[in-house]
Amino acid sequence: MRMPFKRQMMLCGYKNPRYRAYWGYSHYGVDISTIQGKAGDDHNVYASGDGTVYAAGWDNSGGNIVVIIYPACLNHKTGEVYDLVARYMHLQSIFVVKGQTVKAGDKLGVEGNTKTGDYHLHLEFETDTKWPMYSPQVSARDDWMDASQGNLLRKGVTDCTVNPSFVLHRGAGQATVRPTYNPAWLNAEDFIIPTKG
Repeated sequence: MRMPFKRQMMLCGYKNPRYRAYWGYSHYGVDISTIQGKAGDDHNVYASGDGTVYAAGWDNSGGNIVVIIYPACLNHKTGEVYDLVARYMHLQSIFVVKGQTVKAGDKLGVEGNTKTGDYHLHLEFETDTKWPMYSPQVSARDDWMDASQGNLLRKGVTDCTVNPSFVLHRGAGQATVRPTYNPAWLNAEDFIIPTKG
């Protein structure tokens, strides 16, 4: 799975303890940005692999979101291979539609700040592809609305998430700049995402 930007900065790691201490709940993905820290000029969000768009649209918890199912993804930490649900949140705009097939590097949308304070992309991966719209990141207060009221995502009660820094790599022409924006919110693995041709 490739990083979602051509040039980016990691902002916050998976289940980072400082994040939990500050916000009072766990962070089930990673936050990545081209805008914060002025990491890059290309703010397009690119597909991490070859997959199928399961959902794309507005959500009252994640803002503009894209949900993609990617088959046969490698966890470079454990060596396991599994299908993954990827949830891209807070996009400014969306370029894909439900049911669309995407290839690695296709444009999904543009980094944004919808339903959050700062510009960034929240990206999470989960192994439970039977329930792709259930995320443990969604708070209970946002779960009472159904899709007709703007909620695509629902509160997941089972945590099947995978650390994105264990499945992501930098592809050809991609760079991750040294984190300067609150690096204490990152984990050790966020600093050493591997490069793959």
